[in-house]
Amino acid sequence: MFRVWAFMGMLGQVPFAILTSKYLNGHFSNMALWVSLIIGQPLAALMYVHDYYVINHLHADVMSTS
Repeated sequence: MFRVWAFMGMLGQVPFAILTSKYLNGHFSNMALWVSLIIGQPLAALMYVHDYYVINHLHADVMSTS
């Protein structure tokens, strides 16, 4: 199961790192990058798992009750 938004979210880290180093100074750019890595990638993984669950398990539950 391929989700474009999950792929683009993780691929977007590279331009984000370039933009933060260009517009923010020193510790602020480093902090912004680490916050996006710590929060962004796990959030993308959780959204992927949620979609997988909804497609595979909830659909099966709805089909079994009808």
